[in-house]
Amino acid sequence: MATPTRRTVDQIKKGVLKPALTSHYEVIISPPPGDFITYLGKNGVSFNAESQDNLQLACSDAILPGSNLATSEINGDFAGVTERHAHRRVYDDRIDLSFYVQNDGYNIIKFFESWVKYTTNESVAGEDNSITSPYFYYQMKYPKEYYGGLEITKFERDTYIDRLTYKFVNIFPISIASMPISYDIANLLKITISFSYIRYYVSQLGGTLKSPSPSETSKFSSLNPSQLAAINQAAWGGKSVGLNYGEYTTTGGVSFPSSSSSGNAFDVKSNFGGSATLNK
Repeated sequence: MATPTRRTVDQIKKGVLKPALTSHYEVIISPPPGDFITYLGKNGVSFNAESQDNLQLACSDAILPGSNLATSEINGDFAGVTERHAHRRVYDDRIDLSFYVQNDGYNIIKFFESWVKYTTNESVAGEDNSITSPYFYYQMKYPKEYYGGLEITKFERDTYIDRLTYKFVNIFPISIASMPISYDIANLLKITISFSYIRYYVSQLGGTLKSPSPSETSKFSSLNPSQLAAINQAAWGGKSVGLNYGEYTTTGGVSFPSSSSSGNAFDVKSNFGGSATLNK
């Protein structure tokens, strides 16, 4: 029977008394490429580096995305046992972001309204075939024309080195939530936008690899791709590897000893605690 583990107060403080907080994050929205910025100008939206930064600062609520594994069910292979095997990763179909609307001409509302209009390729009011015309029409753009970018970075107040960045692939707004207004007690006006995306991936940012000198770089030229991959795995703090390449054997921290044992070696190290040694 397992014996309960004794822990000191210092161990508890280090292990569980440093919770992550929900209020420290950063949202970066990249508008679609091409003529989107020009289209914004035609719709009376002023958009530059400062207004993009204000848009990101105004994001009051964000969601770290989720996903799940779709499984197939197998019955009868073993008596009384139901097995499930994963066959696909399924991503959430949308992500919702809320923004405080600034008293600056309602640029945030205009920005997302224009993005939706840009997606449907609607004509601009005042131009030929104006939106007020009874013959108004629209023709959807190709997806690659209205796809933008979105990154959500989670960090803590006391450090910006250890952080998680969720990067979304091919995002665009699919819904603008209604915004109630009334003569009751005044509240902050907020707009909630639902974005569609294909998938996301997590980028762990923090620390940089040591930059090798030109003489060290030249030593990599004689290595095959498998050897380079093993060095990269160790240098980025991966699990210890044990691979065999004929006369080259790697164990633990990765080492490629040569038969001549010339002693000409250099290390590849990183801030992630991994290291690799190459002997030529």
